[in-house]
Amino acid sequence: MKELDCLRKSIDDLDETIVSLIENRLSLSKEISLIKKKYGYLTYDKKREEEVLRRVVNLLKDRDFEANIVNIYNSIMDESKKVQNRRK
Repeated sequence: MKELDCLRKSIDDLDETIVSLIENRLSLSKEISLIKKKYGYLTYDKKREEEVLRRVVNLLKDRDFEANIVNIYNSIMDESKKVQNRRK
């Protein structure tokens, strides 16, 4: 049981970091929305999203997680678009 508790503690620690990083990413999305609005750009940029997915997949060390990472990043980008749309 100690081994399980130790692994769960590691996950809890990672969750703190992940939440902080996602919050920072969403804050940047807010800033991006202002620039997009200023120049009349659309919120959705298919080319950029494809680029992000390619980049994060290439960062993987274990390709068994590719579908998971793509799903997670699609969710992150969806939430970023929601943040940007709120700013309009």
